[in-house]
Amino acid sequence: MNNGSQLAQVCPLCDGSGQNYDPGLDFRYELGPYVLGAGAAQKGNATNVLDADFRARMITRVMYMPNNVPFVLPFLFQLYSGVNKRPFANQQLHSENWLGTNTNPFPMLTPFVFPRLAPIIVDITDLAGVNPPAYNAGATYTPGQVVTNAGVTYICIVGTTGNAPPNAAFWAVYSNTVRITLHGEEINQG
Repeated sequence: MNNGSQLAQVCPLCDGSGQNYDPGLDFRYELGPYVLGAGAAQKGNATNVLDADFRARMITRVMYMPNNVPFVLPFLFQLYSGVNKRPFANQQLHSENWLGTNTNPFPMLTPFVFPRLAPIIVDITDLAGVNPPAYNAGATYTPGQVVTNAGVTYICIVGTTGNAPPNAAFWAVYSNTVRITLHGEEINQG
């Protein structure tokens, strides 16, 4: 009973079942790495859940590291439960809004349960390499900026002015390497 309104409330730990809350076993599932070209999309990437239901509570991403230079390149993603194709959200989500880091994971407001022995599926779409500007010899570029030159898309890895791609000391051929990790616990072991 809620002391203020005297209305019955459902227990937040057992959802009204009366069962003791089982915190499960700490577990993680990593999806990827998936390598996307400029503006590319991939559908149906999957990893299988092991022998217990998996309750995902937090979600993170791993930074892209060309030549050991860290970048966080944006992308869209959509997670699905492989059993019934139930989506995690009603649309693709922007990585900047929904994915934390290992030191600061993004907590899910409502845990999402993926059934045992079924795949976790992710669709991803690159955003950073969509319609990049042409290389300009007079411009100053900082690490992470994306340009095109002679029909190829590049990412700046070392700040430069006047060093045109494909100069490997300053530029790498663009690709967005996506890795998403779900943090949670195994429950209802079978």
